[in-house]
Formats: sequence, structure tokens, C-alpha cells
Amino acid sequence: MQVGGACKKTRYSKGGRSGLTSLRRPAIEPDIEIRRATTFRKTAVRGVGWLTAFQAISVAVSQIAAIVLATVLAPADFGLFGLAMIAIALVAIPGDLGMTVELVRRNDFATILPTALRLRWLIAACLALASIAIAPFFVVVFGSPPLLGLIIILAGIFPAAALGFGPRVSLTRTLDFRAIAVVDSLGRISGPLVSISLALSGLGFWSLAYGMLFSSWVTPLLLSLIHPVSYRGQFHRKTATSLVSLGKFVSVSTLFGFLVSTGDNLVAVAGFGLAALGLYTFAYSLAVTIPRNSAGMIETVIFPIFSKIADDLARVKVAYLNTIRFVAYFAFPLAAAFVVMSDPFVTLFLRPPWKPMVPIMQVLGFAGLSYAISVPASSVLLALGLAKRVTLALASAFVVLAGGLHFAWALHLSALVSASAVGAALTYAVFLQADLFTRLNVARHELLAWARSPAIASGVASLAPVFVFLTLPISFASFALAGFGGLGVYILVLEILSRGEFLRSLRELAAMLGKQDDADSLPQTYRK
Repeated sequence: MQVGGACKKTRYSKGGRSGLTSLRRPAIEPDIEIRRATTFRKTAVRGVGWLTAFQAISVAVSQIAAIVLATVLAPADFGLFGLAMIAIALVAIPGDLGMTVELVRRNDFATILPTALRLRWLIAACLALASIAIAPFFVVVFGSPPLLGLIIILAGIFPAAALGFGPRVSLTRTLDFRAIAVVDSLGRISGPLVSISLALSGLGFWSLAYGMLFSSWVTPLLLSLIHPVSYRGQFHRKTATSLVSLGKFVSVSTLFGFLVSTGDNLVAVAGFGLAALGLYTFAYSLAVTIPRNSAGMIETVIFPIFSKIADDLARVKVAYLNTIRFVAYFAFPLAAAFVVMSDPFVTLFLRPPWKPMVPIMQVLGFAGLSYAISVPASSVLLALGLAKRVTLALASAFVVLAGGLHFAWALHLSALVSASAVGAALTYAVFLQADLFTRLNVARHELLAWARSPAIASGVASLAPVFVFLTLPISFASFALAGFGGLGVYILVLEILSRGEFLRSLRELAAMLGKQDDADSLPQTYRK
């Protein structure tokens, strides 16, 4: 999510530097302070709880479906579909001009909504027509006639996004994350299932496009049914002009986001062919998309909450540190899992043509880690109206990516493509964190205090799968043993390093999910 416009300078000095400095305590104590920090804690926990439950189901189904599709389709089929999606992503750079974020932040939501709804449909129509217009260009450049039909089919995504715009913004403002979780999960599950049925019918790469289109329409249709919004009201040209003006930083930010997320894909297909692009995009969908989407699920909850407390930087700071802690709990072990489990995973679940993607997954796991831990930082900056800082971080990441891809192209080394993606992700994460060091007076030791234990525990836990695969042949039984064994070691080591904080936090979160009164959701220790 992006939003343009800069806030007044005085906004960031509220409370004074001393008020933030006083928050510093030894590494073992901030948890008490964080639990007292925000009255939105209950809402955040419940929102993440609903999203986690449904996200787990949808991710499991979609990833199983992706594995099934990989056994039916060839890497070149995924490559051709990925190329069509690059065309769609190129056209989609303007997005909604940041109106989603702006409407969530604005207090005059009801007044500007009718104008925003009509403007969103106008944007969708323009983007759909632009996609159809650009399709012949892609056919000529890449010499693949099927791209014309694929891009035209996928252009139907844009009106679907416009349909779901109003209901999604309204539900986000009211913090109704349960409805969002249910509908999003149904959309994510339906598309892959449609793709599988069509792929088994022999439609090849077309099955991927039709599944994507089906999924993109299920979610907005359900949102419109359960939470319709009224289009009644006048279209105010001045309001529309203001919204478009606010989106200028969003468009630039989205442009750099597009270059960072697709530059490696373009080099993969141009330098190494469609099959290489298929391998790369499938590896990326596992090693990067899973952790980034998992963190994005948290962003869905925390961004509107950060927006509501944006005037109190002390509360924002402790809420941010609390969020980064829980992101680190799952992001680090996921990255370690991709390093040690990729080879047996591809061997057991995919066909031999997919074997070359093993080293790609192992390297991209670190990119997924970097993007996941960047999510809370970008949410804070956007909530504070600092989209320009996010744009600068993306621009810096693109410079690093472009430099790495230049060497990959010149030396014709495909391994450098994934390494360049990791460098870009790390750059993005570092720039965002550096901004927060200044804006929120977050000390490095405070940030490292939450990341150190999960990182060490993940490193130790990764030895368990290595030991299993060194002593036992690769099989479904040894794969399960390695996975559960590594998870058990991770929990044990993390519990020791955190001095019991890890499991205690999980128990308290579970208690908060099950209680109605926010005061009762706190342990007795923190009710003083």
C-alpha cells in the first residue's frame, strides 16, 4: 500500500525527543511496555488471528494446487504466463493512485467516497484498455502469439479490482478483518482449483490465466454481497483532482516496485528463455511470496491501526517493535527451511524438469526474509504519510538490482539473477529501518533484541533436517521427520533464548483471542 503527500514537520516532533528516549530499557523489559502501549491491541490480535486461520488454509490449498499444476504443466507454460503477468503489472503501475490508503486515513471518508468510487472505475477502464493496447507489442518483442490472448484475458482483473475497492476500504476502516479474511481466502482458493481442472482438461498455460481471472472476480463479488457500498452522491471534480494529486508519489513508488519485482523476471526470460523464467517465477512464488504474503496479512491489520495512533509516536514505536517481533518469529525459520528443505521438496513433489530451481529457492529464501521484516516498517511510514521515504527505499533497491542484473546479463550467469533479487530486498529493508531509527528514535539494540533469538534458533534448527537427510534416504517419511524435527528444535531453542517469552506470548495471544474484554485479556502481571 502506498500513499503520497508529506505530513507537516511538526507532526513528527510531537512529544519531544525525551519522551521517546525514556522508552529505552534493557532488552528483556520492553515487552511489558509494549503490552501497555495501545488500546488497539485486542483488535490487532483478533484481526491477525482471523487472517492467520484463513490464510493458512488458503496458502495450503494454493501451494498444493501449484505443485499439482507443476506436475501437469511444463516450466515454459509458467514462463509464458509469467510474461503475460509482467505486461499486466506494467500497465497496473498507477494502481488506484493510493486511494485505498488515503481513504483509510481520512476522517471525511463518507464525503469523498462517491467521488473515489467513480474515479476508481475510470482508472480501471483506462488500465484495461491499456493492457489490450500493449498486448501486440509484447507479441512482437517476445515472438509469442499466445501472449495476445493471455494479456487480453488478464485485463479483466482491473474491473474486478474496481468492484471490490469500496467494500474493502469500508471494511478496513471498521477493522472488520474477519470478513476480509474469509472473502480473500475464498478468492485465493478458487483460482488454483479452476486452474487445475482446466489444466487436466489439456488447456495448458491458458488454465493459469483463466484461474487467475476467476480468482480476481470471486473476492470483489463476495465483498459487494456482504458489504455493499452506496454510489449515491455527487462527483466532485476538486476532490478527484486532490486524490489524483496525492497519488503522484504512489505512481512513482509503484513504478520502482514494478522494476524491483519484475526486473529479474525480464532478465531471466530475455537472457535464459521461457523455461528459465518458469523456474524462476515458481521458485519466487514459494521462497519470496509465501513469507511476504504472510507478513502482508499482518499489514492488513496493523496499517489502519498505525494510522489511528499516528499522532502518538511513542505508541507507534512500541507497537512497531511488538509487530516486528512476531514477524521475526516466522520469517527466520521460513528462510532457513527454504535453504535446507528445497532439494528434497523438489525431488519428492515435482518432476525432474523442475530440479534446476533448487538453488534459486535456496537463495531467494533470504529475499523473502528481507521483504517480510520490511512490512511493519513500510506500514509505519505510510501511516505517518511518508510514502516518499518508501519510494526512496524502492528506488535504492532498484539501483542494486539493476547493477546485479547487468552482471548476470554480461556474464550469462543465471545464479546472479536470484542473488541480485536478494541484494535488492536487503537494500529495501535496510533503508526502511534506517528511516525508523530517525523518525521513531528506534535504537539498533531494540530492533536486534527481537531478531537475534529467532535468527539463532533458526540456524540451530536447520541442523536437524540436515542430519536427517544425511542419515536417511529422501522419502516422504524422512521429509516429514526433518520438518517436524526442525520445528521442534526451533521452538525449544527459541524458548530457551527468550527465557520463556516465546511460548508465554503465544499463550497470551490465544487468551486474548478467546476473551471479549480487553482489560481481561491482559495477564495479571500487566494489569497494574
